[in-house]
Amino acid sequence: MKKKILMIDDEEDFCYFTKKNLEKTREFDVIIETNPEKGIRVAAEQQPDLVLLDIIMPELDGSEVAFRLVNDARTKDIPIIFLTCLADEKDLGRYDGLSMVGGRPFIAKPCQTPELVRVIKEVLERKQNQ
Repeated sequence: MKKKILMIDDEEDFCYFTKKNLEKTREFDVIIETNPEKGIRVAAEQQPDLVLLDIIMPELDGSEVAFRLVNDARTKDIPIIFLTCLADEKDLGRYDGLSMVGGRPFIAKPCQTPELVRVIKEVLERKQNQ
């Protein structure tokens, strides 16, 4: 059964190509939302298995989106992976083989599809084993 991924990112081209690459694996259905406020609503309505979340967005940054998702009973259990090209080395750490930023898994843009798929699967497996 395919996993439903919600991607909240203001970069339309990046979203388009990432969606195509993930769906090409036939393991994921990807919903794109370029507006963070709407992305929060879509997460509550669609109940994705995982959210891919950009950190730097003009309307609302990813850390605020993550805060709202985690503090909403409808979305609090949905895993979040940050995707961004902007992160300071001091903000990055490692935990069980995953790069972390703000206590959440992190993948630097641009990312290779195999690496993204690996991290998505690892995060979903960890959630399932909790």
